Amino acid sequence: MDRTITSYRVHGQDVDVIEHIDDGGDVRVTLVADGVPLPIELTPTDVPNRNAVADIIARWWSHGLRDELRHGLHEDLHTAVHGDLTDDEIAGLHDALNSVRRARATSHAVLNRHVQAHPFVNVAMAQDHHVDAIVRILEKHHAAVPDDPWLGRVHAADTVLAACEDGLAAETGLSALFDRLLARATRPDLISLYRHLQDAVRLRHLPAFRRCVARLGDPTAGRGPGG
Repeated sequence: MDRTITSYRVHGQDVDVIEHIDDGGDVRVTLVADGVPLPIELTPTDVPNRNAVADIIARWWSHGLRDELRHGLHEDLHTAVHGDLTDDEIAGLHDALNSVRRARATSHAVLNRHVQAHPFVNVAMAQDHHVDAIVRILEKHHAAVPDDPWLGRVHAADTVLAACEDGLAAETGLSALFDRLLARATRPDLISLYRHLQDAVRLRHLPAFRRCVARLGDPTAGRGPGG
């Protein structure tokens, strides 16, 4: 017997997440957009969140969902969500992991030399979470997780100003990397990951390092009248 787990609206489509029992007695979940079942079956533990469903539907409707159903592209769509990562996708995740690990190692080196230096306290904590997020994606898809070659092997700049300048350059490079990875990504979990990382860089890290450089690079900053 079919059971609707939840319903919501994305990209102008009413989406129902429906649970049912297959011929083998296993529980399966189907996504139904405006009454049309999307060509993929999921297990209950694999049901994507609303944002991921929105990404899936946007991609399918960009080609024409009914055309895809008619021409049997459901196998390609299933692979896009559940299949093994391609070599290019793994290489992209490894690039992201290596770059974020290097930035994290630099932040920790700065904090070891310049205790509680801002904005490195918050940035380092965020970078720890970003590394964990990339590793989780690799492990989810049973892909190799390389060893960290950076932790403890990066030297901090002599001054906090120089460290902030280095941080600004590093985050600018990360932003460009995530732009490239997003441009190639089609898998919903990778799109979500790279968007999250890009938002952290652009909305928090880059502005924080710019403020640090502006503050410490201005010899009059913090002086009262008459200096």
